[in-house]
Amino acid sequence: MPNFIKTFPIKYHEWPHIKDLTLADPTFYIENEIDILLGADVFMTLISGTPIMGPKGTPLVLPTKLGHLLSGIINTQYNQNSSLICHTLLNIEHSLKQFWELESVPKDIPSKDEDELCESIFVNSHIRNAQGRYILNLPFRDDSSLGDSKKGALKRFYCLERKLHSNNQ
Repeated sequence: MPNFIKTFPIKYHEWPHIKDLTLADPTFYIENEIDILLGADVFMTLISGTPIMGPKGTPLVLPTKLGHLLSGIINTQYNQNSSLICHTLLNIEHSLKQFWELESVPKDIPSKDEDELCESIFVNSHIRNAQGRYILNLPFRDDSSLGDSKKGALKRFYCLERKLHSNNQ
């Protein structure tokens, strides 16, 4: 048995602060099935902006990644202070598919020459000692250029040396 939000007639067109906004559920005023319930932990990650306050007796507008949500107390002819709850339809299959596509590891990882060289060095040089530890050669590049770092390194060394001389401890 589907769950429904019980509604009553709402004159939403009189709310100036929601005019021209993309609502998460543009037909929030029509009784409909509940599509999804989100926990507070998920809901808080969806908020994407600052709430927009309207006149007294109108709902607050909250910008989210799903669109603008309406929440708060509204004035109606049936009850002076009624609560308004809005929901949206979320295509869970599409969202799960996107999630798994983002989280999946690519099947074919392109191999680089350096990666192949490192693997070759590992395969050809590793041994296991009596304690069960692996011993292997480290892959170093032939290009041992450090760039122009000697001058800066000496400057830092001399600065540290002066600091240590001034403190006998």
